[in-house]
Amino acid sequence: RRVLFRSETLRMNQPQDMHVDEGGRIYVLDTGNARIAVLDGQGNLLREFRVEESPLSQPQGIFVTGEGDIYVADTGNRRVVRLDAEGRFVREYPRPESPLLPADFQYEPVKVAADGRGFLYIVSRGSYRGLVQLDAEGNFHSFFAGNRTEITLFEMVKRMLYTEEQLSREVRVLPDAISNVEIDGTGFVYTTTSGAGSEQLKKFNFAGVNRLPEKTYGETPERQRNAADPADVTVHPDGFMTIVDRHSNTFSHYDPQGNLLFYWRGVEQPGSVRAGVPQSVSALGNDGGHTLYALDPSQNLIHVYRLSAFGRLVHEAVRLTLDGRYAESEPLWREAARLNADRKSTRLNSSH
Repeated sequence: RRVLFRSETLRMNQPQDMHVDEGGRIYVLDTGNARIAVLDGQGNLLREFRVEESPLSQPQGIFVTGEGDIYVADTGNRRVVRLDAEGRFVREYPRPESPLLPADFQYEPVKVAADGRGFLYIVSRGSYRGLVQLDAEGNFHSFFAGNRTEITLFEMVKRMLYTEEQLSREVRVLPDAISNVEIDGTGFVYTTTSGAGSEQLKKFNFAGVNRLPEKTYGETPERQRNAADPADVTVHPDGFMTIVDRHSNTFSHYDPQGNLLFYWRGVEQPGSVRAGVPQSVSALGNDGGHTLYALDPSQNLIHVYRLSAFGRLVHEAVRLTLDGRYAESEPLWREAARLNADRKSTRLNSSH
């Protein structure tokens, strides 16, 4: 089932991010209006925060903790802002002063997340070093979850044959930059990466070790020619993950171990607004149950997806399988396969 939130009274302007808290409230970062709009699960406006004590400028990222603290990546002001649950300004996190931070590092926060300790994980625009990790006091701790440089066979040959002087004149090969960050209730840190040919989605433990398989993530209509470029990831309480491709608006849904379960997309019709068919997606969120939200800045609305009977069946089969209850999961997998075959048959017959 697909519906959408579009309120004439809300009047969003190019919203870039959102966060759904444990109570199901949706915090929309309304970038063009430099405010935070708080909605209920039906899309009704509950309240709004404009941070008049220290106005926001082109904010791009938002994260809300279980205690209600709100963190905003205030991109235009090159800082992260912390608000309390009532939207009052608490403090800011500008570029940290640290000898460990390179002098040429450009601090321009675009996304942010916070863990249970109050540590911040910040995506700085275009940074190839990884997430900027700050402690609860705003001190620079480290670069976290940085991507590795992909070395081609040609690059390996050059390193074997070129002199140091020749190598010094070569264009430096840099890792792909992280595009988004999320933290689940157990403390795992998830990242998405733009421009990568593989490992577009990662899941890091406390020690910074990726727990997902090294493979390609995300489906696209032209998968053989173009690797997916995920705009965001949302993690459900039971570990299931959903990402969305920023170019094709294709949603890919994975189990906690990174296995693709299913994917979907709608066919856009220029000039029309259709429920569940976004023109663009800048952020994802979920209510902790069977509802997925997709923020569409091009249309200034939120698309709402609810897990189908087929999806719930697959989820339950996966849970049983991961628990080692294979005999109990087998009939569920068989029923899921039957439903999937019926859906394919229906689509094929309707196309004739």
